[in-house]
Amino acid sequence: LTKQNARWVTGIALIVANLMPLAGVVLLGWEPGALLFAYWLESAVVGFFNVIKMAQAEGPVLAEAASEGREVKEGDLRRLSELRQSAEGRSVWLGRILGSIAEAAKAQRARQQGSSPASVASEQPISRTISSVAKVPLMLFFLVHYGIFMTVHAVFLLSFFSLPRLPVEQWLLTTLLLFTSHGVSYLVYFLGRGEYRVISTGEQMGRPYGRIAVMHITIIFGAMLIQALQAPAL
Repeated sequence: LTKQNARWVTGIALIVANLMPLAGVVLLGWEPGALLFAYWLESAVVGFFNVIKMAQAEGPVLAEAASEGREVKEGDLRRLSELRQSAEGRSVWLGRILGSIAEAAKAQRARQQGSSPASVASEQPISRTISSVAKVPLMLFFLVHYGIFMTVHAVFLLSFFSLPRLPVEQWLLTTLLLFTSHGVSYLVYFLGRGEYRVISTGEQMGRPYGRIAVMHITIIFGAMLIQALQAPAL
């Protein structure tokens, strides 16, 4: 997809997904708590896709190229290569340790198979191994930390509003639309336009937190405004 077409595709998906909460309030009689719970659910969808993105992120931090929705160009990739080589140079001692382990395992496997080490297929580049190993604790940390934010978010909701009682099909449709919207963005931008090549796992980990901050502010001040004006539809 071209940059313009990508914006149209993801924009339409975003609008359609957010029409459901609007229709819920205007047409289906949703209370404010139901609306805010719907966006709490969207935060969970955001976290789900963020874990996948963290697992697929390949590069060191390159913030100006990794802005969501920006096309990845050849110049970005050249700079990415330079940064990656620099990172590998700084971690050469770790590479030697892991390389020695890999060579020992390869030799052991060769002896078990009755062949020479040279005949065994070469392993993946050691830099890839380091990157893959380093992602696991970051992903686990994100799951715990983001889960805490989601829990606090839910506590705020439950303290202001009771648990919404909506038909199951409305929750399922809302979830499907939100999941589709973020899924389309993930496919078009992160994979299709190559964001995964220029953003690090650590930088990707921090992406959802700006949204979480806005959501908490919305909950607090939105609930105060609704209670003060006694206007749930607002």
